[in-house]
Amino acid sequence: MPVLALKDADVVPEDRDTKSKVLVPRKGGKGGGGGKSSGKSGSSSKGNSAPPSYRSSASSFRTSTGAQVSAYGFGSSSIKSLPAGGPFAGRLYDGGLRPQVYGSRTLGSGYPYGGGGYWIMGRPFPFGFWPIYYEPLYYGNDEYGPENNSSRPGGVESFALIQSNNTVEPDGNVYHILGDADSVRAVIDALVLNCSAVNSSIGSYSAKTDGMPQPQQAVQYYRASSFALFLDQYNNTAALPANAPTSNSTAGKVITDTLLPDGLDMTFLTCINTTIGNAVPMTSDAVASVGDAVDHPFKGAFFLFFLILLLCLL
Repeated sequence: MPVLALKDADVVPEDRDTKSKVLVPRKGGKGGGGGKSSGKSGSSSKGNSAPPSYRSSASSFRTSTGAQVSAYGFGSSSIKSLPAGGPFAGRLYDGGLRPQVYGSRTLGSGYPYGGGGYWIMGRPFPFGFWPIYYEPLYYGNDEYGPENNSSRPGGVESFALIQSNNTVEPDGNVYHILGDADSVRAVIDALVLNCSAVNSSIGSYSAKTDGMPQPQQAVQYYRASSFALFLDQYNNTAALPANAPTSNSTAGKVITDTLLPDGLDMTFLTCINTTIGNAVPMTSDAVASVGDAVDHPFKGAFFLFFLILLLCLL
């Protein structure tokens, strides 16, 4: 069942599971810092291969770290360290798998590991991509800016309008996606194929420009908060900068997420959410491709060791 993650519990400065719920106009969780993703995302995040008819100029690309990533990739079974000489040298990256792709409506959600604290500064990159940057001091996202930082894996922060070719949404029910340029391109092409979405152009993101997606409009974060879906009509007061945590050890104001508005085409919204969960690019290494048998990066390495040993004995 396609799902959108909504958090029930207050977030504390340790990793904790973020429950995934069916996407309906109902109460979400409470505002606060990010936690650990449960990865319980139903059929929408199994990490299946791309549909045969899927075509995209960004279906596979190398990030600024040199990592090869793919739309519909399963993820990585190993945690690595970023090399010397580049941004965030020595910081951990990869190790996240497709079933762990969903976060919540809060920046900093959806971390399979390393999600402690209220801010996102200093955290690892479980899927190899940097978290979204909005403005200085918002959840400690300063080190990932500015929006046009050319070192960002997948390219500068970019956005795109998401509309359906088949339905007429009420006025104001306009969706946007935001992430690195290559991931936005890959997801648009998947949405065109799966959800009959309009093939929109991609624009460079600037949070201070009128009409750009804002954190209070986010209805779902993905891939350790490096990709997000926005609804222009939505105004989640829990996500306003004034209610954000003021430090990594200080919680923000605990405010319940605002209800999603009435009148949404839930079939289209569910298709968007499911398709992003399936298609947003990530690593797809040899171990992760064995499927659900690999549910943890260290188990994956263990599995690979015995697979090689078995092949040597044959």
